[in-house]
Amino acid sequence: MRSRIDWKYLLGLEIRNSGFDSSVLSEFRSRLCEIGSADKLLDLMLLRFSLATISERISELAITLLGNPRSV
Repeated sequence: MRSRIDWKYLLGLEIRNSGFDSSVLSEFRSRLCEIGSADKLLDLMLLRFSLATISERISELAITLLGNPRSV
């Protein structure tokens, strides 16, 4: 992350920001595993990704059936 300008932009960081040390992420993962939250976090992420996919598909179906309201 230290040299990735796109990530800095996405996170709203200054270009000169040195970012974070990779050990921070490693420590975070270790703490998640210690308290047993890694699986809970993964399950929540998978649920949100699947809901986003379902929502996308519903939107595509609606556009197919009803037409694109933005094109009017």
